[in-house]
Amino acid sequence: MWAPASASNDIGTYVPDNTPLYRGDWLTSVVQNAVGWVITNQLNPTDLNASYTPTGGTGDVWVYDANFYASSLVYGGWKCLDPVGTYNLGSCTSGRVRIDTSNDVTPYSTTEARSLLCEEMGHSVGLGHRFLAPNDPDPGCMSQDWTETNYTSHDVNHLNTWY
Repeated sequence: MWAPASASNDIGTYVPDNTPLYRGDWLTSVVQNAVGWVITNQLNPTDLNASYTPTGGTGDVWVYDANFYASSLVYGGWKCLDPVGTYNLGSCTSGRVRIDTSNDVTPYSTTEARSLLCEEMGHSVGLGHRFLAPNDPDPGCMSQDWTETNYTSHDVNHLNTWY
């Protein structure tokens, strides 16, 4: 058997309701399509009811491309912008998913973009990184494996319990 997934966000925060609205700005078409794919195929099959607006307006989570990590090998990040209380480790009213456009793998392939957005959007709803045992049969996107684009059944169970 394999080790269970970590179920808390790396910084201990998540969007607090079951209807997160993701807003995108300055996204490449591959990243924008990946956001929609993750919502349709990964988040909405759970008890969440996420939605996406491509540009403008307001939303719980702002997703954007940015050259913000300089030349490091970090490809994306999640940050809570407004802590508002506690549930599990904490919650926030809004946050930001940033996808780096300065690293050596851009432009991202469809699979890489889906994997990266699956992971960073997973953080926005409370999932932490999944650290794998060798030959894990179900690594999922929270394992930071660029070929994985899905949440594991363990991750889905956590989302359904929280929301």
